[in-house]
Amino acid sequence: ACLLSPAVLHALNSDATIEEFSIELSNNQQVFGDLLKIFSGETFFVTNENAVDVYNIASQLQNDELIDISLKAMKRTITHENIFDKISKAIELNITLKPYVSFIARNFEQLSSVNELYNLSVDVLMQILKSKKLKVPSNSWLIEWINSATESRGPQYRILIEALPFDSLEMNEVCDALQSITDNT
Repeated sequence: ACLLSPAVLHALNSDATIEEFSIELSNNQQVFGDLLKIFSGETFFVTNENAVDVYNIASQLQNDELIDISLKAMKRTITHENIFDKISKAIELNITLKPYVSFIARNFEQLSSVNELYNLSVDVLMQILKSKKLKVPSNSWLIEWINSATESRGPQYRILIEALPFDSLEMNEVCDALQSITDNT
C-alpha cells in the first residue's frame, strides 16, 4: 500500500500500529476496487469514464503519478459541449479545476456568450480570467465583456476587473478601461 500511497506511508511513519486508512469515495466505488487489483498483478487503466474518480482517489492517496495520468485523461474528454457539466461536477466533488479552467481560458471568446458561464461563481471566473492560457481578442474586448456582465448580470461581476493585467496594458488600453467605467460598473 505504501507504494501506491505516500499518504499511507506518512500515516505509518506517524503511527506504526495504525490499522486502517480511510479515504472518501464518490459514487463509483468499483474504481477503487479495480485500482486495488493491481496488487494481485492485474493491469489498471485510467479511462475517460473513470478519470475523475481516479483523480479523487489519487489525491487522497497523494499519488502524484496517478494524479498526472488522471488529469491527462480528464483533459482528453473536454469539449465545448460538455465543459460546463464537467466543471460543475468537479466543483461538486471538490477536485481540481485546473484542466477545466485552462480549457475555458483558451476558448474564452467562444464560450463568453454561453449562459452556463454565468452559472460559475465569480471566484471561478476570476481564476479563468487570471489564467496564463486566457485567449481573448484584446484587453479592450475583455474590459467590454466584464462591463457587459456587470450591467446585465449584476454588480458581483465588478470584481473581475481585477483580473486585468494593468501593469502590462498599453496606455490606450488603460484609457479605454478608465473610459468604460461608469456609475453602474
